[in-house]
Amino acid sequence: MRIDRSLPAVALIALAVATVLSCKKEHHNPSGPCKIIGYYDTVTNRGAYSTSFTELSYDQDGRISSALSGNRDSLSIGWVFHYNGKKIVATPTNTNGPSVDTITLNDNGQPVMMQFEEINHAYRSHSDYFYGDSGRISYVIDYDQHGQPIDTARYHYENGDMISIDYGNGNSTQYSYYTDKAASDAEFWRIESLSSYGVIIPSSKHMLKAVQASSYLESFSYTFDNAGRIVSGEETVIAVGAIVIKRTYVYDCSQ
Repeated sequence: MRIDRSLPAVALIALAVATVLSCKKEHHNPSGPCKIIGYYDTVTNRGAYSTSFTELSYDQDGRISSALSGNRDSLSIGWVFHYNGKKIVATPTNTNGPSVDTITLNDNGQPVMMQFEEINHAYRSHSDYFYGDSGRISYVIDYDQHGQPIDTARYHYENGDMISIDYGNGNSTQYSYYTDKAASDAEFWRIESLSSYGVIIPSSKHMLKAVQASSYLESFSYTFDNAGRIVSGEETVIAVGAIVIKRTYVYDCSQ
């Protein structure tokens, strides 16, 4: 199974980034509607330094069609998305790597099942999503390749924000927010979810500030332009060591 709900995906991706950055300044019309079409990452991991660029493409309906990372002139790692009714199929470009994911949505466009088919293994696992009366995720049950439940994650909310997840093994993860700022798809964890699955899982009202679980701490900070768009961000991960990810966004405001 590809999802680790206790650690946002970008913290795991940071460990594998090792490409070369070529910088480019973008000029935009701040009053027009804009889409994120890419972002530059620089990662410092226990003294090691790496860089990458991620390019986002969209289909004619405005949905993400691919998310590819690597050198700015050679993007080769990522996901390609296909949409069929209430299903999203996310296929990795690296056929020796992660699984092919099939996300089944409800009438509100929220995932009700995520199926993970391992490329190099003859098995599938899946997760089922259950929602409360508020329309927010209440709990998620993970199943192994034999269809047996292996964990249940229970979600807790306050003022429209997911504040904690409790797991069947007794562990929990806490989340805090910038309550003066609305959630943005440019946030680290939201754009990682969108570019990995084609959907944001889960969604909160405000901008995420920090994630904490036992000895793990992950914090986020951002800078904004005059139109309120995120132009850059910094993520700091404190676990075994310290990882710092600095991100600069590229927008297309021509539409």
